[in-house]
Amino acid sequence: MKFGQIVEALRDGMHRAARAGWNGKDMWIYVEQGKTIPYDSLREPQKSWLGDDMRILPHFNIRNAKGRIVVGWVASQEDILAEDWELLDPVEYRDSLDM
Repeated sequence: MKFGQIVEALRDGMHRAARAGWNGKDMWIYVEQGKTIPYDSLREPQKSWLGDDMRILPHFNIRNAKGRIVVGWVASQEDILAEDWELLDPVEYRDSLDM
């Protein structure tokens, strides 16, 4: 699949995808839908910086080769132009997030 097709499939936040060309075992990306963190839940100095609830916008995350989630993945030019993207089974995905 092409990257544009993957982006459309990931928008619902329930799917994950990987490239066949990635050499890291069990690496995949997904879209975090974003959320609002209430002001009362923030720590200092975040409260003084923000002055209001903190809104985290939707973004890509990646599960790296060590099994850790890296927040804020950005596709490389190679990733964007690749046609070896695969949509992975969404069923086990949320259970495999070790957080």
